Amino acid sequence: MSVAFCPGCGQARGGVASYCGSCGFHFGALHQKREGSDQLVSGPAAAAPSPRPPQQPVQHLAIITGISWLAGAAAISYLAFLQLQYSSVSRRAMADEVRALALWNGFSAAITVYFGAMLLMKPSRSRAIMGSIWGGASVIYGAYQVSDGVRHPAFLFALVCFGLAGVLSLVLWLQVPRPPSR
Repeated sequence: MSVAFCPGCGQARGGVASYCGSCGFHFGALHQKREGSDQLVSGPAAAAPSPRPPQQPVQHLAIITGISWLAGAAAISYLAFLQLQYSSVSRRAMADEVRALALWNGFSAAITVYFGAMLLMKPSRSRAIMGSIWGGASVIYGAYQVSDGVRHPAFLFALVCFGLAGVLSLVLWLQVPRPPSR
């Protein structure tokens, strides 16, 4: 019986390799005979414990978290664009204030894109916790803005995305294995 994928981590088996290159699973354990029996042992129950937990759920969570960050960044970028348009047709005193808000929202969107892209490219504990902190700060600032009367749908959508991404970043931080201590 030939195994195409590692039952420990799901990685494709390279040729006739005895061990998984990703998690170290021993494919020979699938074919060992049980003591005192002529039956072959097969399936994950026969497997030696893998040294690392499967990474598939962490990768899926990182993708969902990154997409949440990018959705929030898109919404806040759209709001910044609308604010820049509004500042070009409003009175001078109000235009400066709206332009400053647009620049702040554009800056916030750029940082948010950074967090989303980093989690999509290579999730790590440090990136996840920084994303969680940024999500918390964004939600606190957004709650202040909402209490001050901000009700634009793009802002509210971004606020929900930031809150979701911040919580998902915290969950991701809890799920990503700690690096081995030296």
